[in-house]
Amino acid sequence: LDSYLSFPKFDPHGEPIPSKEGKIPSRNTIPLNKLKENTIGKVLGVTLDDKSFLEYLTKLNIRIGTNIELIEKISFDKSLNIKIDKKKHHISNQVGEHLLIKVF
Repeated sequence: LDSYLSFPKFDPHGEPIPSKEGKIPSRNTIPLNKLKENTIGKVLGVTLDDKSFLEYLTKLNIRIGTNIELIEKISFDKSLNIKIDKKKHHISNQVGEHLLIKVF
């Protein structure tokens, strides 16, 4: 199975898969809400495995591999304006803290 899948380093949820030697690959990710404005990155994982959270991400078309641009952080409530595939969305800081991003 490992060979058939081309020896993946991460599962479909973005969690690292240890090598046969037991080494865990590093993700080098940062939560979306910690990025600087006008930064683009790719979703590599989530830190919350809650059904309603995952359904919300599906509604926003956010999944592992999705490219996201953090456009603006709102100072009043720390919410975030983001862009996915040229479409803008407004999300809470709480959602942003659970999205793990690898910056380009």
